[in-house]
Amino acid sequence: MDRIRIKQCERLIKKASKSKPKIKSKDKITINKVKEGQIDIETLNDAINKLLESETFIYKTLPSRKIKGKDAQEFCNNLMFVKKKIEKILSDFDVIKTVEEEIPKEILIVTQNTRIKKRLQDIGVDPRQIIVAGVPLALEDMKEINPNIPEHALKNIEKRIKVIKNEISRKIKHFEKILVVVQKDKSGKLLAKRAKELYNAEVMFCEDPKDIDLHKLSKFWGG
Repeated sequence: MDRIRIKQCERLIKKASKSKPKIKSKDKITINKVKEGQIDIETLNDAINKLLESETFIYKTLPSRKIKGKDAQEFCNNLMFVKKKIEKILSDFDVIKTVEEEIPKEILIVTQNTRIKKRLQDIGVDPRQIIVAGVPLALEDMKEINPNIPEHALKNIEKRIKVIKNEISRKIKHFEKILVVVQKDKSGKLLAKRAKELYNAEVMFCEDPKDIDLHKLSKFWGG
């Protein structure tokens, strides 16, 4: 079934490369002369898989087809992901030229976990701009999160905290601003509080990593 869908999408892209779509002036897209190109299968598969993931909302919202809250956010995030992938493929054929929203290179982002890092990378943040802390920035914060944590575990966490703080201190020399992106749980709030104290960091809270998008991030760099 997936192979059939891939073939269908390949035909659609070839058809699109021969057409001249009408683009409104307000869109960040310009039309170029079409050229021959090679289909980027990996990018196409990414788009197809995300569409298949989004297809579940068709059945999930029966019979009204109405969608709201986190489901609406996830659905729209999925479609924006697909849009970006399709634009990438069409740009390979010179059908369109996309003007991507720029993510400032002078911002260092400290995250709470790998889920947030993955989401940031999915929306275009350079992984070299991201540090995953994984632990609080102070040992007493770890004790507050888990008062029953054994002593031997605290020693390992203390070493990890030292490594993370050294990494931040080393990287901060090459960046103008630190942004902490965390979830609204106890560990996230403690990480954010300590980063503000130590590095004068700005903080962005999210309920779920899937909620993070470029529009929300841009508020922290004046975009």
